[in-house]
Amino acid sequence: MGDITRYVPKPLIPIVNKPILQHLIESLSKCGINDFIFSVGHLKNQIISFLDEFQKKELKFTIKFAKDFNKGPIYSFSACLSEIKDEDFILLPADFLIDPNSLLNLIQKSGDGSLTIAFDDIEANAHHSEVSLALNEEGPKVMGITSKIREEPAINKLLVPLLISRTDFQSYVKRSIGLHHTRVVDAMQLYLEEGNQIDAYEIQNGYWFDLDMKQDVLSTNKFFLEQELYDNQMPNNSDYLNSQNISLQEPVLIGKDCEFSENCVIGPYVCIGDNCSIGQNVKLQNSIIFPGSVIPAHSEIHDAIFFKSIYPIES
Repeated sequence: MGDITRYVPKPLIPIVNKPILQHLIESLSKCGINDFIFSVGHLKNQIISFLDEFQKKELKFTIKFAKDFNKGPIYSFSACLSEIKDEDFILLPADFLIDPNSLLNLIQKSGDGSLTIAFDDIEANAHHSEVSLALNEEGPKVMGITSKIREEPAINKLLVPLLISRTDFQSYVKRSIGLHHTRVVDAMQLYLEEGNQIDAYEIQNGYWFDLDMKQDVLSTNKFFLEQELYDNQMPNNSDYLNSQNISLQEPVLIGKDCEFSENCVIGPYVCIGDNCSIGQNVKLQNSIIFPGSVIPAHSEIHDAIFFKSIYPIES
């Protein structure tokens, strides 16, 4: 993400004018989940400020500080273990989006006393983990997580960063940390090696996005615009835009209380947050503009995330 995440936590980057973390919370809420535990570390005060503003009375938010978050994801997760205790839980990274219907389907398929993961048939990127599966009449059987198994009948599929636990997985997390592992998948591999079963289901006919890089964010924003997966935020100000000689090349999403100077070309695939000021002769294409941003006159921005921190920058 470059300089963006030096100043803005990745989960607060907007997709169609809504923070990634808000999308994720709303997807989980649609599946009947209302008890959330957030592990915070990098730029934690901005995350906490967002959660304070967003929390609704029907949702319970618990925030845990992961002091060793920079050692790896398993340390961030371990900060939550005292809250989870013996309960069923779903573990998701906060830079991840998933179709609520796909998530609900996975929850309903997850059986008692097991771990459940998801996989996809698309080609894995270098930063993705893979799961080795054996296919049989009863369905896919997980043979390995952290290493690729090339022997027949194993096949390797892209591992979706999602874990549903209805068993004692917490003890494996603690043991994995004791072995100096850094990833949750290492604890999953340890769980497998001791003779336990992990159920695996393929995500079909739904979307999910692991937002690791800037291009991931821009392509996801483009997907949401094309599918119209957003609240209708476009204000009824077509007369004002016409008076300023603004050319809109759809799809474009404009937030509230934005000001435009004359002769701008906006779009396609542009999202502009609330309270933005766009100077004259500006050209925007395939970009995300953070709320409160000021775009100088005669600027040309494409394939970019133009960001302004919504919350105070931490030292």
